[in-house]
Amino acid sequence: MEIMTGWWITLLAPLGVAVVGVALGVLALSRFKKANIAMDATEFFTRLIRGRGFSELGPETLHGRLKTQDADTLLVDLREPRNFVEGHIEGVTHRPFDDFLREVVAEGQFEEYREKDVVLICDTGHMSRVVGEILGQDLGFTRVFSLKGGMKRWWKWEATQASRSYPLCGPTALFGKCCPQGA
Repeated sequence: MEIMTGWWITLLAPLGVAVVGVALGVLALSRFKKANIAMDATEFFTRLIRGRGFSELGPETLHGRLKTQDADTLLVDLREPRNFVEGHIEGVTHRPFDDFLREVVAEGQFEEYREKDVVLICDTGHMSRVVGEILGQDLGFTRVFSLKGGMKRWWKWEATQASRSYPLCGPTALFGKCCPQGA
């Protein structure tokens, strides 16, 4: 019986990963549709996997950059409002994924950052990779970065730090809220 159970787990594990990946893709594609951006599942996954036109930053590297950042850096949190309110990095611009794509692609906003640092943040790093490729490959932004592993990885890394020198905002932050209400 044990051999049979182990065999089934070995067979079904990759299938489970594939199902989760497809579900994430469908969710993302519905968001692209809301932003009036035509993209099918193949293109979405190609962009996600290919990852051209941007670089990834780990939490440690991003933390170091935040301590020395200047006003020319654009930090964009692409998460939904409920996730953003639960906690975010101080100083980010909150633009949900579909809103940001519409603003950049259709409306041509944020052009002043074409040659400056643009750091994209989402829950897991998947959406920021896709947006990073669109900015870097399609729109010619030259200094695009994605937070590798997103806020989930940031929270794990942040929890291992004995003392934080860069504040987080939101009710789940260890030091309480740091942003004005409604930010």
